[in-house]
Amino acid sequence: MSGTAVRIARHAAREASADQVSFVASGVAFRVALAVFPAIALVVWLGSRLLGADEVRNFLQGAMQAVPDSTREIVQQAVGASMTKNPADRGSDLLGPAAPLIGLAFTLWSANSGMRALFKALNLIFDVEEGRGWLRFTVVTLLCTLGTLVVLVCAMTLADLVPHVLPQEGLYAAFSPLRWPVLFAVLALALATLYRLAPSNGREGWPFVTVGGAVAALLLLLTCGLFSWFTGRFASFAVTYGSLSTVVAFLLWLWLSFVIVLCGAELDAAIGSETGLYGDRATEDRSKEDSVRRD
Repeated sequence: MSGTAVRIARHAAREASADQVSFVASGVAFRVALAVFPAIALVVWLGSRLLGADEVRNFLQGAMQAVPDSTREIVQQAVGASMTKNPADRGSDLLGPAAPLIGLAFTLWSANSGMRALFKALNLIFDVEEGRGWLRFTVVTLLCTLGTLVVLVCAMTLADLVPHVLPQEGLYAAFSPLRWPVLFAVLALALATLYRLAPSNGREGWPFVTVGGAVAALLLLLTCGLFSWFTGRFASFAVTYGSLSTVVAFLLWLWLSFVIVLCGAELDAAIGSETGLYGDRATEDRSKEDSVRRD
């Protein structure tokens, strides 16, 4: 068992180096940074329609506890801007009655750019070429983007309902510490689903949690805490970058997060190659091609 674990770790490390994970993660982080603000605008718009602006603001303030302090300021500014400017109002002066639909479509397309970059990066990690046509690839990434937004809106709804379902202060406080295990479980499930859907050839089965997804989810939570501590303790960070320190910290946090996400994918790919778990279809396809060539 220990020998297999060592082989898997070496395989994952070797592939992460060969795939230049840190370099690829920087490109994904940049695209996601551009997509974050349209995504926040959509979440705020949908949540405000369903729950109201105050409930959305309260939920996002609570959700920001899982984000490093240096990053929180940027996200809060985006939330404030989204509260005052409806994404459906974009181009209303030029487009007239069609402006709401076109504005929402443009915002969704902008938010989807980060998901497209992540899908392409995971194709590289799992050693597959993109075989989906432009239309299918776009539909899949849009569905994943919409799914992410819907999950966030559902989380807002649950956060608004829980205090009413558990009105007693003591009972609500008893359940409050569970938010971190729940967040870990949601992250692990989301990453396992992403690792299954993103590669062009797909991944067999439906793993509710994979080893790579669980490890990446745990490291993401730990990274948020450590990054907050780092940026708060080292004054030289603000001195070096000056007024850009918040933006640099935000981009650095995104980069570290996607390094972890891609390394989790490398771990799952290594487990698939070494043990055949998670339906390593790429390996099966290569074996089929080899058998055809022999025949």
